[in-house]
Amino acid sequence: MSDSMSESLKAFALEKGLDDDLVIYIVQQALKAAYKKQYGTDSNVTFKTDDGNVVMFSKKNVVEKVKDPVFDISLKDATKYTDMAEIGDELTIEVDPMDFKMMAVHAGKQRALQCLQEIQKDTLYAEYNAKLGEIIIGYFHREVNGNIFVDLGKVEGFLPKKFQSPLDKFGRDGRAGEENRIKALIQEVKKNRHTNVVQLLLSRTCSDFVRRILEVEVPEIYSGVIAIKNIVREAGYRTKVVVSSTKEGVDPVGSCVGPKGNRIQHVIAELGGEKIDIIEYTENVKDYIARALSPAEIDDVVIIDEEKRSAVAIVNSTQLSLAVGKQGMNVRLANRLVDWNILVKTEEDFKQMDIYSSAIDRAESLFVEDDGADVISSIHELPGITEEIVGALNNSGITEIQDVVYMTEEQIRSIDGMTDEMVSTLLDIIANTVEIEDEEDEIVEEGDAIDEEEIEVLNSNSGDKLWYRMNKVLNTNKPAILFEIKDTGIGIEIEKRDKLFNSFYQTDASTSRKYGGTGLGLAICKNIVSMMNGKIGIKNNLPQGSVFYFKIPIVQAKISSSYENMLLSSQTKFLLVDDNPASLRVLKDMLMRFGFKKITLAESGDEALKIIKESYQNGTSFDIAFIDMIMPRMDGWRFAAEIENLSIVIQTNLYLMIPEGTLTTDAKMKLLKWF
Repeated sequence: MSDSMSESLKAFALEKGLDDDLVIYIVQQALKAAYKKQYGTDSNVTFKTDDGNVVMFSKKNVVEKVKDPVFDISLKDATKYTDMAEIGDELTIEVDPMDFKMMAVHAGKQRALQCLQEIQKDTLYAEYNAKLGEIIIGYFHREVNGNIFVDLGKVEGFLPKKFQSPLDKFGRDGRAGEENRIKALIQEVKKNRHTNVVQLLLSRTCSDFVRRILEVEVPEIYSGVIAIKNIVREAGYRTKVVVSSTKEGVDPVGSCVGPKGNRIQHVIAELGGEKIDIIEYTENVKDYIARALSPAEIDDVVIIDEEKRSAVAIVNSTQLSLAVGKQGMNVRLANRLVDWNILVKTEEDFKQMDIYSSAIDRAESLFVEDDGADVISSIHELPGITEEIVGALNNSGITEIQDVVYMTEEQIRSIDGMTDEMVSTLLDIIANTVEIEDEEDEIVEEGDAIDEEEIEVLNSNSGDKLWYRMNKVLNTNKPAILFEIKDTGIGIEIEKRDKLFNSFYQTDASTSRKYGGTGLGLAICKNIVSMMNGKIGIKNNLPQGSVFYFKIPIVQAKISSSYENMLLSSQTKFLLVDDNPASLRVLKDMLMRFGFKKITLAESGDEALKIIKESYQNGTSFDIAFIDMIMPRMDGWRFAAEIENLSIVIQTNLYLMIPEGTLTTDAKMKLLKWF
């Protein structure tokens, strides 16, 4: 097997349509395989090509004594090839394939066939990889577990169940042997690394499948006269296509629909009867949203928040179900199409959320503007508030605006059901629309403060020390304690003092301000002081800073006779339940100052339930438990329900800690009689 082998391999390869380089590669691989089979290695084999003819050589070292005839040659034998041979030289000796044994020849042929198959598969892979995203037509071959294998001639197509439309019926009519025509998009070209078989991953559910079909059925789209701006799809149910004309005088929607609707009907037929909405693009957002909700007729579109891209589509009650669609599909597709958050409401429903109607009609006394602006109090009255946010807050017992105003962002995020997006939306709404009615600040005269006592307080967050002055105010009709806090900041201008304690007010409202904040801190402080019938204010100390004060009246506490003995006992056992560690520390410190020592802390409802059960089993039940209303995972109400479900008898007196104004009724409390 010398030239005859090479020539036969060349002829075979050329029949397959391979170019000269590939033919030479196949011949070389075949000769190497034969040499390796004959001698056990091909590491010393080289080739030379002359006019398309492949010649094989082996490299051997000239040695005195031959140890391995594959790699070594004696000086005597070397001189047969060259008179200049010396010990240590490396000779390149031509290999005659005629010397190969039959097994070596067979190995060479097998390798040639293998190379040819690999080249053919690589060629197929490259051919179809260049067609990614294009439509291909094949025929139903077989079905395995809902997955369809498609005969595409030179390759096989794989149409997974998840990439089939619910309306597709290929091979599912009991005639699996029948060649059912299948049109699909080439999603991916795959080559099995084990078998090296080329397989096409097909899809009939992607948006590009519809795009390619439209290009075939609508010449104006293929030529570029009509541009497809966007496509969204729920395969098997509905597709929405936004089109625009690049040439004046061309109707993009009419061109897609075609004479008597024949063009769009061909597309619908190819999709198995799937509904298609063709929508003309417009820069007008309201019109765009209205068109996106087709086939429903939209009466009006109201932009709620342009920055957040939220809007309300108002429809007649007869059009509501059509606008929303089955399981909300139509409005969901419209949201994706225009990239806006669209709520569909009837006129009646819209009036309940519209800031210009119902919210204004409800205005009464709590949150007002200084100029007599309208008043709202309930969470659901806030303009732009979503049903999801209202529902999450109501489930946690929060119904009033003031309940949220005095909560930190962290506390709001801890509410069950509140996502980051919902928190952000809620904070934006409050910041833009809510201002708390403020009372006129009281100015403390310098002579009011006597009996001064400096007290050092540690800041739990930074470790720094804050100095404040506590003064007993005795020269008034109503005894009180005055607290003064002095800072060395930038100071407060006198003309800005009147609004300083208003919610969301900042002395520097510019976008480039050096000092951050939400403008809620002082408003929260004022609310806390007001709950204790106190007064809060500021004495300016420009340019060194400011002196803030608050005055709390001294009132004799009224202790219920039923608890008098218990409260006065130093052996009273307390359980404090709060997810805020700082609050727990404050409560504990307060109790310890009154002489109570037996205090147990729990940072969650789950932990508290476990502690209560263990104390009951040990015969050491708690006397009093203070429970935070607002906790993640298990709030005060949920905790109450869990206690109620316990089969054991709870002797503990339970107190629910809630923000002022949170509970508008004690109905829940009455149901849970242990409070």
